[in-house]
Amino acid sequence: MISRIFEEAYEQVSFFSNPKLGLNAIIVIHSTKRGPALGGCRFKSYNSPNDALDDVLKLSKAMTLKAAAAELPLGGGKAVIIKKEGEFNREAIFKGFGEFVNRLNGHYITAEDLGTTADDMEIIGQVTPFVRGKASSKGDPSPYTAQGVFLSIHNNLDFFRDLGYLKGSTPSISIQGIGAVGSKVAELALKEGYRVYVSDIDKEKLDAFKKQHPGVEIVPSEAIFEQETDIFCPCAIGGVVNPNTLSKIQSRIIIGGANNQLSGEECYELLRDKRILYGPDFIVNAGGLIKVASENMDNAEAWTQKMIAKIPERVRLIFEDHLSKGIPTERVALQIAMKNLG
Repeated sequence: MISRIFEEAYEQVSFFSNPKLGLNAIIVIHSTKRGPALGGCRFKSYNSPNDALDDVLKLSKAMTLKAAAAELPLGGGKAVIIKKEGEFNREAIFKGFGEFVNRLNGHYITAEDLGTTADDMEIIGQVTPFVRGKASSKGDPSPYTAQGVFLSIHNNLDFFRDLGYLKGSTPSISIQGIGAVGSKVAELALKEGYRVYVSDIDKEKLDAFKKQHPGVEIVPSEAIFEQETDIFCPCAIGGVVNPNTLSKIQSRIIIGGANNQLSGEECYELLRDKRILYGPDFIVNAGGLIKVASENMDNAEAWTQKMIAKIPERVRLIFEDHLSKGIPTERVALQIAMKNLG
């Protein structure tokens, strides 16, 4: 793991422990070449500290690529707090984490992520200014992430139709995970008349969503890959697009909000062989980062909408490059990000 940190040129990896609070956290700064490293704080249980480190390394690198591809004046970073078993004082943990963030003097700016909320960011903000997405600033980024994901699909329907990638006149979408992002993608799709299929490992969440939105169809988690829809939209965990699931996926288009959706480069050939268009996640799901980046601007909402509007255009250009040159879409996206990184 240490050799990987050096080989992939991570700028800084910081570990923090406060046994009294039950706080163990890792902050990774991948790059500050374009500006301070901004990235969310993940609060999650891990099987081991090595698993936590592996997760935060991948996520921080993806944030660098996401910010660069979206043309933001930001670098990439990420944090994880390893959630302990049993009881704990949530406020004390996030205050302690905020003190950790403050020690980095603005090289890393934290925000909301899996397992954390705008209220948690408010607590962090009591001890450091290097935080975005606080409840008091109405900084929940998930609606903006969902907006970018949905527009990447909806604004390109004519393009997909011309390719023969849509099965009928009414678009259909299968959404894996109906958390903060997936649920909002589903709502946007329903509003536009899509046939919407959803799955989640949380049955209570599914039942509540179905009650609010009777137009959706619930699909068992293990069957969501085999659903015969136009678009598969992963909005849960990473690595969900892999050789095993690709043997089952029926959709011709994969565009979703989850981070690190591909298990690795072994997916490139399989995507090509099945003629599946994959929208690189760090391009598609940049809306939340754009929202957070705009927080202190005078014209924040207008700037945010302008930048999010570029996401579906960028996705289409990536698809066109992929189809004309035979280059995997993720590699096209990486070329865009690396060019912007200089």
